[in-house]
Amino acid sequence: MIIRCSQRSGARNLATHLNNKRDNDHVTVAEIKGLVGLNLHEALLEIDAVSKATRCEQPLFSTSFNPPPGAEVTEAQFEDAFKRFEKKLGLTDQPRVVVYHEKEGRGRHAHVVWSRINVQEMKAIRMSHFKNKSMELSRELYQEHGWDMPRGMENKQEADRFNLTPAQWNQLKRQKVDANELRGLIKDAWQASDNVSSFSHALKERGLFLAKGDKRGFVLMDHTEKVFSLSKFGDFKRKELKAKLGDPDGLPSVAMAAVEIRSIYNSEMKSLIKELKQKHRNEMLPLEEKKALLVTIQRAQRQEQKDQHRVKRNLTSKSVREGFKKGILGLFDKVTGKERRLRLVGKDKLSKLKEHHGNSRQKLVFEHNLQRAELQKEIQAKRDEQRLERKELAKRIFDIRSHNHEQKRGTLSHRFDSSSLDKSKQNELDLTNDHEDSYQEKRKSERKRESEQNKRKKGRSFTR
Repeated sequence: MIIRCSQRSGARNLATHLNNKRDNDHVTVAEIKGLVGLNLHEALLEIDAVSKATRCEQPLFSTSFNPPPGAEVTEAQFEDAFKRFEKKLGLTDQPRVVVYHEKEGRGRHAHVVWSRINVQEMKAIRMSHFKNKSMELSRELYQEHGWDMPRGMENKQEADRFNLTPAQWNQLKRQKVDANELRGLIKDAWQASDNVSSFSHALKERGLFLAKGDKRGFVLMDHTEKVFSLSKFGDFKRKELKAKLGDPDGLPSVAMAAVEIRSIYNSEMKSLIKELKQKHRNEMLPLEEKKALLVTIQRAQRQEQKDQHRVKRNLTSKSVREGFKKGILGLFDKVTGKERRLRLVGKDKLSKLKEHHGNSRQKLVFEHNLQRAELQKEIQAKRDEQRLERKELAKRIFDIRSHNHEQKRGTLSHRFDSSSLDKSKQNELDLTNDHEDSYQEKRKSERKRESEQNKRKKGRSFTR
């Protein structure tokens, strides 16, 4: 199973996240060990309070254990993974909280939060190389259970660079952006391009715009003018970006890109996007209602099973207690060893009952996951269909914009040509008029010259 871990603070926020029943179908607080707090918030706040007596600023060590989708992992197998992880990182016998989450029909995954504070020494336990150690344990668990190991775990060079971290997922979720969709668009555009021009063109076809960030080199913007770091959400190294895209100074700034986006996504385009969003919401509404109904039924079934187990456990405990005699007979049983035998029998009976309840609870969890997985297939198919429609709309808007741009260029070119033609004709006409005027002036001067010559001739003849 994939193990992700981090040392952190913020006990209250972490408890709220782990107890989130809105984004998770089922949340089960399975264990609170070594702490006085009776619920999740109290337990994590207790760890935080103890750390105040030390210099530790990150007293919580939060870890998630994520089996492959569809894998049926029992609580005993999870517990084995927890113990091995504790041994590797030196957290054995440390206070901890175990919470199971279930969502989208991909099976259970576990969140375990350990306290890093060694209460006896009042020092924080050093978590040296915890990422490498968690990766080692992940590989061991994949091999032992016969699961298909991710390529990136076998060979780091083959890891999917477009996998987002939990922090990035949460950031996109807060911005109401589909993380899978954004990741897919970046990945497609990157693989379909070989330089900054083709990459920018490929992004625009997908409704994204490449720009120069105010703080970072390359950033992306969507039609709502949200800004995303290309190196962060694409997991690109600086050298790789420079080799393919060059220097970001040649790109428009965020402000200039925003102006371009507003010019493209005018009121008409925004209305098309709004209509598509409303259509998608209407299509998802029946599936969401179906999911809510299924989750409600499953929660009721689990609560009913929990109540039945509690009643059965109480009845068994009562019958075991009633087997012990009181007074002189009880003293006789203690002397003869009968009480000890009864105690062992009762303990074995309760142990078997606990195991039976655990198996039946696990069986119900597996059944619920299968039901939820079937519904999730319908939801995912609809999401994929809608994602394709959004992609087609972005391409359509890009084509319309390109057509309008070419049409505008053609109109301007025609006006320029017409203007140039009219100007040339006017020049020819002006040139003709100039020639005519000069010819008339020449004829006039010649007539004047001839008249003066005639006058001189007449004057000579009169003198003679």
